[in-house]
Amino acid sequence: MGLAASPGGRPGSGGPRSLPDPSRRLDPAPDETRPPWPSPLLSRSRYDIDRVSARTGELAVALKGSCLCGKVTYEVDQLDSPIGHCHCKTCRKAHASPYTTTAGVLRSHFRITGGEAMLQAHESSPGKLRKFCSGCGTHVFAERPAQPHIILRVATLDEDPGQRPEFHIWVSHRVAWLDPDCPSFPEWQPGR
Repeated sequence: MGLAASPGGRPGSGGPRSLPDPSRRLDPAPDETRPPWPSPLLSRSRYDIDRVSARTGELAVALKGSCLCGKVTYEVDQLDSPIGHCHCKTCRKAHASPYTTTAGVLRSHFRITGGEAMLQAHESSPGKLRKFCSGCGTHVFAERPAQPHIILRVATLDEDPGQRPEFHIWVSHRVAWLDPDCPSFPEWQPGR
């Protein structure tokens, strides 16, 4: 399905039917601002990544995600900050993992589409709520309710977000036993 565009190329303006130029970057909608992550580490946002499919010329569809049992489901329109790995002790304990992979998403770009009643919260530090499925325990996102964004647990996405992690934070908490150079196998190790 094509997108209606004005001569300026804005979809949905009711102008003649045309496809956007896939090489052109889309600006955020006028009522949106750049994400609230002022940091030299976060020099690029999802706004700078092309949201037009080179194959079809249409706007990209929302990314879908879910918990392990599938009862909590959500959609995100875009990731509004780069993906990063957090090694802090709190994330390690919450996820039972050496680090967790996160990205900021503006609330206006995030929707729970199923199982909202299954979500429970744990206040891991003052004002920070970690939201998880009460059925399977999957930690889906974290939030500080007064902030305009949530912190998505990227591993809960059901598809590739089209970005790669750009940084590690809290490496002062990194576990000594994490060894990225140990042998890797596509599935189970031989002899299992």
